[in-house]
Amino acid sequence: MGLSKGQKKRLYGNNIEAKTTIAPPAETAHKARTQSVRHDSVEANPESGKSFMFAGVAFVIAVLLMLYYYLWVLPEMSERAGTTISELKFWFDQQHALAVNQGLGRDMLVQYQYIHRSSGLIFPLIFAGAWVAMISASQFAKTVSRLMMAVPVLWALVFILGNFVLDAALANPATGPVGVAALLVAVRWVLFIACWAQLGWMAVRLVQGKIDAFSRGELKGQQPIR
Repeated sequence: MGLSKGQKKRLYGNNIEAKTTIAPPAETAHKARTQSVRHDSVEANPESGKSFMFAGVAFVIAVLLMLYYYLWVLPEMSERAGTTISELKFWFDQQHALAVNQGLGRDMLVQYQYIHRSSGLIFPLIFAGAWVAMISASQFAKTVSRLMMAVPVLWALVFILGNFVLDAALANPATGPVGVAALLVAVRWVLFIACWAQLGWMAVRLVQGKIDAFSRGELKGQQPIR
């Protein structure tokens, strides 16, 4: 025969009530564990921070090479040729290729070809690598990520191939592949603009993500918003 409620109270005192009040409801405990796990998973992700750091370093190097190539090397070639060098124009024709050929002369054309095999080869590879690293660090969906990575990779391929075709066109404007070189340079500019459009989208997405995380109290070192 079991004890009555009054007998239990006289026998155990207030221990039963204390135990009852100390133990939190299951729903409250589950909610607290969920918030803790969620908060920790946001902060304890060092790989994401390393990815962004690597992408940032690669981006700085790529921008410096871009400035060197477009603001130093090619303008100097334009000055030597007495006209805007072909790859700085969005489109050019046979007459312009002939003007560059005559303005540079044989020796400077050889030097221009060497530029395409040195800084003109290193720059697009590092630029494409930096863009791929930034896209990877942004953690897009797999399909979206692959489509976005295809843009800088294709730009690098068109850039390098276009330089070799351009060398052939400028070496012999009369019978060289001037039209193909002009087309590759135009495609290069379109893809280059698309790369910077991607960067703008990634920047907006990153800022929006930080704002959303702040509103939820999930930023590192931030107190959770109650």
